[in-house]
Amino acid sequence: SNHVFYMSSIHAAGVRHQLCLDKIIAITASINYSYIHYTNGTTQLHSRTLKWFSDQFPSLIRIHKASLINTAQIYHYHLPAIKNSGGYVIMKNNMRLDVSRRLKVKVRNHLQPQSTVVYA
Repeated sequence: SNHVFYMSSIHAAGVRHQLCLDKIIAITASINYSYIHYTNGTTQLHSRTLKWFSDQFPSLIRIHKASLINTAQIYHYHLPAIKNSGGYVIMKNNMRLDVSRRLKVKVRNHLQPQSTVVYA
């Protein structure tokens, strides 16, 4: 797996945070804020949009308008071939996140080399 040990500093409310992608499971959105979910079980609120994180960290994959994930942290995923349905991923921390219909094919194409797709 292509672990990314890229460190980046982000400024949120005047505080400098070091971000290590390897320790991030997912980033979820809440209007103009984002929650970073870490492998150690902690969650951090940041005053940045998901788009900002998406631009900063291209290795994180957008699976829904409200979430970005670190594919190295996926435990299982279900992306049915049915056209008008989305799917979901289950992360290694048991977090279940929806994959939107619109992004499903892109997500599946990204994941296909790494794991087995389960069809409905």
